[in-house]
Amino acid sequence: MFAFPTRTAARTALGLALVAVAGSAVACSASATPVASSLPEIVPTVGAEAPQATPLAAEPVTLSHGKPKPLTADEVRDATFTVPRWTGSDCPSGPVRFTDGRHVFGGPRDNIAFGPDVVIADADHDGDQDAIVLLRCRPGEFDLRQVVVVTRAGTNGVRLLGQVATEVPQPSALGRIHDIGALDRGRVQLLWKDAGAGGAIQFRFYGWTGNGFRQVAGPTRFGPDVAVSVAGPVRASRDEFGAWKGNLVVTVRNEGAHPVRYPLLNVRSTNGGVHSVIGARRGSEVHVVQDGASRIDQITLPDLAPGQSRTVTIQLFFGGDSDPVSGTVRMDIAGDVDNADNEAAYQVTTEG
Repeated sequence: MFAFPTRTAARTALGLALVAVAGSAVACSASATPVASSLPEIVPTVGAEAPQATPLAAEPVTLSHGKPKPLTADEVRDATFTVPRWTGSDCPSGPVRFTDGRHVFGGPRDNIAFGPDVVIADADHDGDQDAIVLLRCRPGEFDLRQVVVVTRAGTNGVRLLGQVATEVPQPSALGRIHDIGALDRGRVQLLWKDAGAGGAIQFRFYGWTGNGFRQVAGPTRFGPDVAVSVAGPVRASRDEFGAWKGNLVVTVRNEGAHPVRYPLLNVRSTNGGVHSVIGARRGSEVHVVQDGASRIDQITLPDLAPGQSRTVTIQLFFGGDSDPVSGTVRMDIAGDVDNADNEAAYQVTTEG
């Protein structure tokens, strides 16, 4: 980087120059312009050593390489930035001016207010700090919340970077946003709470895509959520009577925030059926339902607590002249938030 001379060095050089031209300076007429005025003025830069006898006027504080000053929570609380639209609400959106983290647009209760904390983090991975803000608005009986990230605009301004998440106007399976935070790699962490009587909590994580924020980890909503998986193929072999038998090993996991009562597992096959079950609910029976060409064996399992898994071993039976065929296992729970993982296919292979 180019280095300017200090004022002290400049004055030393100036004194030497005057000594060198002293003879000619005496020969000048009284009306001649002084030598010093013909030299360029040396203006010190930030960081240059200033002489004590000549105080300098203060200059604006800037960082190296012309970078803007870091964003602060207090600055954001008194900034104007674009508030995204609220879901299903007429709360103000667009450019909004905040004063001490509050914007009043009607009566005393009609305001947009910041949450208790503003989290400073580099949410978009550009090397500069951004601010994660929880906004609250009360358009009716329930207050409404959304989380946004704002960033530096120019040298001293503030602008919206993007909306992270927003609630809906009434209690729902989506839940309520209760707290904000930041993790490594710029991920935004939100604490969601179940709006129902259970009061369960979830952590959901969001990341910057280059165009906006999207959820990258954690559950998406509250409510029951079961997942079904099978352990490899069913290896069927003949018994002493010539029938094919093989064990189907199924694992069911409750990935939701609520207990699952009387979970019902459906085993579907076009040929054969369930012979016995290890791990079914005590005292329960296997009920058979015919669905066109398919036979469905319904097995009631013990209750599943949140996060609990249960593995059951189901012996499949293909009697008489029937050849073993593959099928599916499925568990349907009312209100399941993710039906994509409720079903798993099983394959049957024969031995001997």
